[in-house]
Amino acid sequence: MKRTKAQKKGTEMYTNEDLIKDCLELFRETEGNKVDIPGIGETVLYEEPIFGFASAKDDIFETFRRKEVIGANYMGPYEWLPEAKSVMALFLPFSEAVRKSNKVDKTDPSKEWLYARIEGQEFIGKYMAAIRQFLADKGIKSCVP
Repeated sequence: MKRTKAQKKGTEMYTNEDLIKDCLELFRETEGNKVDIPGIGETVLYEEPIFGFASAKDDIFETFRRKEVIGANYMGPYEWLPEAKSVMALFLPFSEAVRKSNKVDKTDPSKEWLYARIEGQEFIGKYMAAIRQFLADKGIKSCVP
């Protein structure tokens, strides 16, 4: 596996697989993914995240600047973090309970979805802060746009 300089610390190599494992542990430890919804009970908002990685130099980031994709207001990795070497993206899928609940009424969002939207965003903020701090503790610069 190819590793970037940002992933090297002394002679120890920190791989993408190691990072995923650590981020999944942080996901499980971060409070706020389970909420008590009145009339429904304890509900998990998100399933475990899905991760992807790319080089900060990948041409895909320039493709995003095309007006038919995102446009001129798109900011690439180097604009967020000039010394960027790699990009980690993650997706947090709603839990099955949230997805199922939101299929019942075709006009209004479910109570579970509303909690996932508001309290879930608070959880995401805590989780992203935990990842950023974890990386900082390892001497790895990062940003969460």
